[in-house]
This record gives sequence, C-alpha cells and structure tokens, in this order.
Amino acid sequence: MESRMQVLAAYHQWAQLKTIAHLKGVSEDVFQKDLGNVFPSISHTLMHMYDADKVWLSRFRGVSPASLSRGSFASLQDAEQRYIPLLDELQEAFRNLDEQDVISYHNLKGDAFQNTAYDLIQHVVSHGSYHRGNITSMLRQQGIPGPAVDYIIYIREERS
Repeated sequence: MESRMQVLAAYHQWAQLKTIAHLKGVSEDVFQKDLGNVFPSISHTLMHMYDADKVWLSRFRGVSPASLSRGSFASLQDAEQRYIPLLDELQEAFRNLDEQDVISYHNLKGDAFQNTAYDLIQHVVSHGSYHRGNITSMLRQQGIPGPAVDYIIYIREERS
C-alpha cells in the first residue's frame, strides 16, 4: 500500500505533467512572453519549478546544491525533455523513502537543516502548487484558461 507521502509525490508528478501537457497547446510566444509576474514568463516559472525539484532530488540523495540556475527554458519542447525524466526520478526517490526518514541538507545559504521525508514532500507539493497558480495567472493574463490540477481532481480522476 502506498504511503501518504507517495500519494503526494504521485500528485506532484501528475500535476506537473498535466501542466506541461496543457502548455503544449499554447504558442512559444505565450510561453516566453514577459508578463512581469513573480517570474517574468511561464518559461522562467517552469524553469524555477524544475530547478527547485532538481535541488530537492539532490538533497534526498545526500547532496546539497549551492544555487539555482535562474534561467528559462529555450522552448516548451526543451522543458518537456528535461522535466519529465526529473519527475520520474523524484517519484522514484519517494518510493525509496519512509515518511519518518530524516533528511539532512543545507539550504542555498549553506544553513544546515533536518526534516522528515514527509515534511519535505509537503513542501515540494506546496511549492509546485504555488507556481502552477502563477502559470495559470500568466495564461489568464493572455486570455487562455489554465490547467485543472487541483489535488481533489487528482484524487477523483486517479485514485477513485
């Protein structure tokens, strides 16, 4: 039986994949347009999400990166080709962790922390949800609806 943590990890992957699939229906201009939002563009926002997931995956593996790339994807195809394998790796990492496993890591400032794997997946999911909301806002600014990626939709569609 899957743990609560594994369900959350599966939700995160599902929501990111649905977001990427939804973005495949927009033009590169929409993907790259500078909207002056939390991050300048959808591309920058998705890159930040990718970088954050990559940093957390490294931390789960015992390595604490010192920085994020702070760039953007060259194209949506670039995002898809890089992000999907990372999501698979992140999902696999959570299959190999117990909710109470303690992960020791350093944040980007170098400060040391320890948290349970469950607390960290909660953070990863919350971070992803926040920025998927940013992407939805950016799409709406351009007259395009956002993807339906709420947790309850995942539960209804994938877990019922």
